[in-house]
Amino acid sequence: MSGTEELKEKSINYLSIQSKKLTVFKRSLFAAGALAAIVGVSGCVASEDATVDEKADVMESVDGKTEETVLQSDQESYVKTTTTALSIKNLEKHAFYTTTLTAESKQVKLFVLAADDGETKVILKEGESYAGHEGDEMYEGKVAFYLADSDGDEGYLQNVKNSDVVLNLSEEPFASHELDKSAIFQMTDVVSSENKELTLWTVRSGGLLPVPVDGETAISTATNHMKIVENRYLQTYDYFTTDPNGWAFRTYEWNSKKSELSLYDETELPVDGPFKYEGMEDDIRGFIEKTVDNWERIPEYTYPFPHLTYPEDLLERLKNGYILDKELTLDTSIEAYLKKNPNHLGEYDAEGAWFYAFPDGQSIYFERGVDDIITIELSAGNYTETISELKEILGEPDYDSKDEPASEEEEGLVGTNYDIGDFLIYNFEGYEVQVTYREETVESIRISKNGL
Repeated sequence: MSGTEELKEKSINYLSIQSKKLTVFKRSLFAAGALAAIVGVSGCVASEDATVDEKADVMESVDGKTEETVLQSDQESYVKTTTTALSIKNLEKHAFYTTTLTAESKQVKLFVLAADDGETKVILKEGESYAGHEGDEMYEGKVAFYLADSDGDEGYLQNVKNSDVVLNLSEEPFASHELDKSAIFQMTDVVSSENKELTLWTVRSGGLLPVPVDGETAISTATNHMKIVENRYLQTYDYFTTDPNGWAFRTYEWNSKKSELSLYDETELPVDGPFKYEGMEDDIRGFIEKTVDNWERIPEYTYPFPHLTYPEDLLERLKNGYILDKELTLDTSIEAYLKKNPNHLGEYDAEGAWFYAFPDGQSIYFERGVDDIITIELSAGNYTETISELKEILGEPDYDSKDEPASEEEEGLVGTNYDIGDFLIYNFEGYEVQVTYREETVESIRISKNGL
């Protein structure tokens, strides 16, 4: 390996240790990923024309300063009536955002409107700021929320408290999701050039209710987006400006009974030293930025956090040359696999062996000019089992590095960025399996043909 490649490899390994979630093996970067069960938006933006004649006076206010008289429908309403109602036609005409949500087996329409004292403007070149760029449409002020039955003639003003917000309407500040059959509505408030606040609501008993997050009213993030995992978890990320600065991926767990979120997992990725060579700080920052970019770019990729369990038949799978699915088996065509799975996290060089990393946590190793997959590695960042529990699945190993006295060189690495922990070896007919671990935490499972 050239000096440049070696330095790059060390920086890759350094990033892996810093994150404490990325697999480190033979000083190679493994940008681990989870197969995200991204649940589709529960309601798409609805902009259909009104199906009833206008039955009200002209709208003068959206936030209750002047009420509008409407005719009540004879049908039983799920949405709770309030003292202020507007016709569907007026709501569709003036709403920033309209969506259909499913709540308690009922479909309702949500309308988001500017309050009377709010201001909408387009940013000019000289007015560019952290909130937006030239040409972006911005709104500053309070917003008003209206709920309506899916077949109703009018919507009702919701009694929810909200402070003044800064919304970049050109960057889709509103979104809707579904968590365990609960509709979640999201609004993104621009706070600074690096940070935003995501405020969440849900619909229960016919009304719009705020979703508390560990007792707070909003989630601090560096993105407009949230990702839903396994219909139970919500993930986003933040940027922190302390010394050292960096990024933090946070995953929250949904409590459907209480309609609230609580922090489930957090991983900080600081741009931190010691820096072993000139330019290492920039390399570390670049690798983290690529992880963040992959999170934004690939819908099925979420940053790894422990929420999955290994297949019960993992031992049999390994004996047959694969880890998660037969489609990815040793000696199969890497070109064919890439054709079916083009959304990889990146291509990397590890001591002369190239590999691709994928959102489901697997990496495939290959040699240049050879189409066969020679090694498969699975990051353990998404899995809950300890090394003791994994041994119960795989049995006792043929070799455990922990049983051997550490060399002087290995002792010198303990506690440093280059300490890769311990490993187990299992030998099956034709295959060798290596499991890296640190104390009780499994780092990775790696399968290769014997002799590689």
